[in-house]
Amino acid sequence: RVRASNVKLNNKNSVIDFVKRQTGIDLSKVVEPRTARSRTYLGVHLEDLTRNEQNEVRRVLNAYGRKTRIGDNGGYGYAIYYQK
Repeated sequence: RVRASNVKLNNKNSVIDFVKRQTGIDLSKVVEPRTARSRTYLGVHLEDLTRNEQNEVRRVLNAYGRKTRIGDNGGYGYAIYYQK
């Protein structure tokens, strides 16, 4: 695992890479294609993951803290917000 203090989550690729390194879960397979161009959040379908995977993703992002959060993205699943 990588120390969270050494990683900056400021774009969708950094979020996907961070979650994969910390948990082994590949978020790229659940990215919402209609929101793939957003500059402030990553649209994902966490509901397509198992309950344990969802909880692990939430745990690692909440532990990271610093300006990242998970919110509802309407009919497009969830949004993982990051700050540039």
